[in-house]
Amino acid sequence: MKKLFSGFSRVLLAVCIVGSFNLSSASAANSDKQEATVNGYTYVYYSQSSDAGSTKFYAYTTIASKYSSEEIPAGYMGAQARAYDSTDQLRAYGTTEFSPAKQLVFTTSTGTGTKGSYYSYGLVKMYTGNGYTTKYAYKSPIITINSLKSKPEYQVNKNGETYGAGNLAALIGYEPDLIAAKNDEGIEGYVRSKELFPDYSSPEEALAAENNTGSVNLYDKDGETVLGSFYQTLVEE
Repeated sequence: MKKLFSGFSRVLLAVCIVGSFNLSSASAANSDKQEATVNGYTYVYYSQSSDAGSTKFYAYTTIASKYSSEEIPAGYMGAQARAYDSTDQLRAYGTTEFSPAKQLVFTTSTGTGTKGSYYSYGLVKMYTGNGYTTKYAYKSPIITINSLKSKPEYQVNKNGETYGAGNLAALIGYEPDLIAAKNDEGIEGYVRSKELFPDYSSPEEALAAENNTGSVNLYDKDGETVLGSFYQTLVEE
């Protein structure tokens, strides 16, 4: 008995997409799936929209075997992704690609970096034994990119020191000189990153510093005016 290709296809698609784009914070929406049996193989196909948690809109077109036990021969599945805006104007399209090996799922993509509202509407091809037949996937729900996100930057004070949120370090590549903080008394200010996470020249120095407890100054953004103290928190196990 053949097993329906449902959840497994979504897992493979997710793996395929995550391999190219980071979808951890993305919005994504699929069209309804359609089925077709051609040359003895039963396929499902659909469109997907995603902002991939980034500055762009991505359109995907996926074609897959309906059954998890039935891989499709190389070259039997083809697809082209197209991106349309909310006024039904074509805004981007990808190349028509064909599955390079025997597989269950095949996905192609395209995208645009212009802000707006978009949906995916793709085409798929299935080998008939004597050429290909073309099918049209339903359009996906619309996803809106309200603004183009740019790489964040820290602000700079009069002394040339950077200041801002410490959690931007992964995006910018380094911590600011002054990290935004609030102490237990509710005073908002900044702590020096070098005081919070100092550099050590040797393992011995680093290990010895583990036992140091206390506090660091909480500064105004000028890095000079002391507003209060920011105390180290120890958790007892």
